[in-house]
Amino acid sequence: MAAKLETIAVSRLRNEELFGLAQKLIEHFPLLSTATEVKQTLTNYQAATDAFDAVLKPLRKSTDTDDIAAADATRDRVLTGMGYFLKSLEYDTTYSKAEQETVQKLQFIFNNYGNPQSLSYIEESGTIANLLADLQAVPGYDQLGLDRWTNQLISAEKAFNDLYKQRTDTMAGVRLPVGSTKLAFNALADVHRELTTLVNALVVVKPTVYEPFILRANEIIQRLKAEMKARATRAKKDPEEAEA
Repeated sequence: MAAKLETIAVSRLRNEELFGLAQKLIEHFPLLSTATEVKQTLTNYQAATDAFDAVLKPLRKSTDTDDIAAADATRDRVLTGMGYFLKSLEYDTTYSKAEQETVQKLQFIFNNYGNPQSLSYIEESGTIANLLADLQAVPGYDQLGLDRWTNQLISAEKAFNDLYKQRTDTMAGVRLPVGSTKLAFNALADVHRELTTLVNALVVVKPTVYEPFILRANEIIQRLKAEMKARATRAKKDPEEAEA
């Protein structure tokens, strides 16, 4: 059976991830030089990537972008550590009945917020703000040692927000039509899906034409999927790393 081009949930990718995926795939388009059936789609793919590049370029040129990514990783590690800490409280047999009830309340609140790390930057900031407010509203939360983690998260969130605002202020002079980034993202996502559908239909009848591209493309897609999974499952990491 002919190899198929792997699908990926492009709508869940961050802007930089989708752009990076498109760039890497385009590098292998020469492998489809004899695939006349997808020639127009390849042209559309390149055009959509160029359009997305145009709206992302100001952000990529900002010197704050790498710092923002690092600050986001820091707050994610603190969230991971907080989750492990709350879990560990279950095994403390010295707590009174009232303290055990407090532990249960805190764990319920934390778990109720799901995995903020898988959200966009702005959505994660909003979720963290609400999470902190709910945790700190529980009487006695600070008597269990959770204040050590909430203080770290407050600090990490402030560092992230300060950098994000700094970049926003820096980019204020770059005026783009409202919604242009989302439109460009959706256009590239759509043409990526179209290419995937076409290639997977045509490889059945022309495997020698399409399989070389598919094999290279799948390597790229698999790496990106692994990165997405790692971002969405940070809670599985060593809790000691979260304290670093």
